[in-house]
Amino acid sequence: MACLCGGLFWDGRAQTATEQALKPIENPIEMDLPLEEALKRLNTSTDYKAAFDEAYGKEHITSAMLAMALVAFERTIPPPDSKYQRFIALAQEAPKKAQAMLSESELEGLHLFRTKAKCMTCHEGALLSDNDFHVTGFHRYGLSFEDLGRSEFTKNAQDIGKFRTPSLLGISKTGPWMHNGLFVQFRPMIEQYNAGGFKPKPNRKNAMDPHYPKTTPLLQPLSLSDDEISALVAFLNIL
Repeated sequence: MACLCGGLFWDGRAQTATEQALKPIENPIEMDLPLEEALKRLNTSTDYKAAFDEAYGKEHITSAMLAMALVAFERTIPPPDSKYQRFIALAQEAPKKAQAMLSESELEGLHLFRTKAKCMTCHEGALLSDNDFHVTGFHRYGLSFEDLGRSEFTKNAQDIGKFRTPSLLGISKTGPWMHNGLFVQFRPMIEQYNAGGFKPKPNRKNAMDPHYPKTTPLLQPLSLSDDEISALVAFLNIL
């Protein structure tokens, strides 16, 4: 069962959808717009004021109303209409027909995803995510472009370098991948996991630092062959 203790965003800093909805507005690398300015613009729009009055019975738009409206829209977005979703839906009623939907390579990729490749250790459940946080080695701790991950929110040194497990639904449409967009193709990403994950070591500067993040032991060498990696790529492309 997926962990329910996580939050939203890579570092889990938003605990609810309504809290998450407003943060991209002010984020300097997203909309970079002070919330007060956003509300001012909305409240000077006759059309928006009328729409909010119809929805909430209040003409003056507040941040709470804006968040509720955004979340109401987000909840209308359906899961990706992918080959995988159609396979899962059919498998409950007609397993053999569902199996026939997938190519041999896609079926092998599904099997590897569940077994030898150990993808389901973290990517499981309806969302293909455990909703938990792990150190996967991409923190660049003590180096340029350092990203402390979840600890930026929790202020807990034990969370340094941890990032939320992303959902893999629709992954072929969501690249580049990893929290820093390091990978633009599936094969190099899988090859990195096949080698046991990225396990950076402390340098001379932080050799004695007790907070140097250690890559999760869940990542171990997988011994996947080139053909097996190709099968996993085929499977990821139908999610």
